[in-house]
Amino acid sequence: MSKFLQLPNGTMYEVPDSATYAEAWAAAQKDVPKAFGLEKKGVGAALGQGLESLLSSGQTAYEALTGDSEKAAKKGLSRQEQIGGKYADQIGLDLLKKKYEEEGVLAAGKELARQVPLAIAEQAPNIGATLAAGRIGAMAGAPLGPFGAVVGGLGGAALPSLVQQFGGNIERQQKEGAPIDVGAAGAAAVPQAALDVAGTFVPFGRTLIGKALGPSVAKALEKGASGAAEKLAQESLKKSLAKGLGVGALAEIPTEISQQMLERVMQATGLI
Repeated sequence: MSKFLQLPNGTMYEVPDSATYAEAWAAAQKDVPKAFGLEKKGVGAALGQGLESLLSSGQTAYEALTGDSEKAAKKGLSRQEQIGGKYADQIGLDLLKKKYEEEGVLAAGKELARQVPLAIAEQAPNIGATLAAGRIGAMAGAPLGPFGAVVGGLGGAALPSLVQQFGGNIERQQKEGAPIDVGAAGAAAVPQAALDVAGTFVPFGRTLIGKALGPSVAKALEKGASGAAEKLAQESLKKSLAKGLGVGALAEIPTEISQQMLERVMQATGLI
């Protein structure tokens, strides 16, 4: 049996029937500090939230493939709710819009500048996993020559996002009340992961890719680079830096929009 405790923000928190009021209150403060105004804030919190979300999605993916996929989805959603309850809402277009409507464009500019390092910190675990896996993949493919290094590097770079997107798709199916379809979740994860890799690497240009994946990849990219594409990338980078937005944060916006569009197409066609 269980009972419910009303928290300061009005939400209800479920606790075992045997728990005392003090025990229930302490457990609630630990699990959902946001309800008490005790949520974590700052760059460190953004980094922690990104890391926890990455690990949670990975756990959902693993459990869905090795056990009961529906149970894995439910546990994953529960973990995501707990993660959301720990951290303050520090990033989002809603916050930017609110600041603009209430205080004007200058305040909105300051709000954007505040959000950029937080957004980069939240994405740091994903970017780090992508770079590390890409380097390992490139090293594995290097014995097959430059082409093997490039293919191995890109495949390795996509793997962390593939796992995360797959886990997220499983959770989304459960959240929307759809039957859990592991195959459909995996099929949708492939193009989603490709978008993630593009969003991470393309804005930085071939230089970062070469440094991340190794010299053999850098040489292959150097030989095949398009002057027009390189010029466009450099101009985009200069514009981004001039605006003070940060390349990583800019890259995330079109990537997220593309992924949402992709999800809707998959939903319409019954894939997820």
